[in-house]
Amino acid sequence: MQSIIPITVVSGYLGSGKTTLIKHILKCKESKRIGIIVNDFAEINLDEQTLLKDPFFTAQDQIISLKDGSISGRLREQLVEAVYKMAASQEVDVILIESTGIGQPDKIAKALSKGGTDKGQQLSEVARLDTNVTIVDGFRLLQQFSPENGQFDEDYTESNLLIINQIEFCDVLIFNKTDLLEEKDKTELICLVKEIQPNTAFYETQFSQVTIQSVIHTKRFDEKQTIKQFDQVNRYEKNSENELGIESFVYRRREPFHPE
Repeated sequence: MQSIIPITVVSGYLGSGKTTLIKHILKCKESKRIGIIVNDFAEINLDEQTLLKDPFFTAQDQIISLKDGSISGRLREQLVEAVYKMAASQEVDVILIESTGIGQPDKIAKALSKGGTDKGQQLSEVARLDTNVTIVDGFRLLQQFSPENGQFDEDYTESNLLIINQIEFCDVLIFNKTDLLEEKDKTELICLVKEIQPNTAFYETQFSQVTIQSVIHTKRFDEKQTIKQFDQVNRYEKNSENELGIESFVYRRREPFHPE
């Protein structure tokens, strides 16, 4: 009998600690075979290279790279195809999806819940969305949500709205980098985050360190309830990554910046 493979989606803004969490899961996986789909908005997928070099990534694990776009945008169809291929192989026990930092988790969840391949195969036949994890960089939140002298900084408008979107749509919220915060700032920011999302499982961490039982096989995602409730309150609607005003480029040179 074919197993239905559980999926955990890891979202969070740039540098929040998503790859660090994936590496932690690899380290603590015991006998589990881990399938990883890693998304990078840029042309070169640096996170994939980092994970392939990880000492706890073994021959039993699998990785698929989706790059040069967002899996909540123009790469949604490629995401569904990649998940179906990995799950249908029955060669992994759990699938971890690391979204790009500008990914919108609600759109990813909808693609995974309703998605089908080009050949008409339904993703639900081989996999199910189990958990949506959002990692919040507490130190970045302090910088962007607490402008000095109360001045409004337009440079942060879109990124702040995106971060709020990622906080609002999650089953598990990891408030990361607490070691970089003063106690007073940490307390205020945690209150802010819990006000935005009061119903999630909440963890304070350093280096994204949580028990893997907190983020895989949780069965926290409820497709009908979660998506319906979110759509009723969501005010952030970007249909493509281009609307965010974020771009990437690759700089190449034959000589290093520093000879040593």
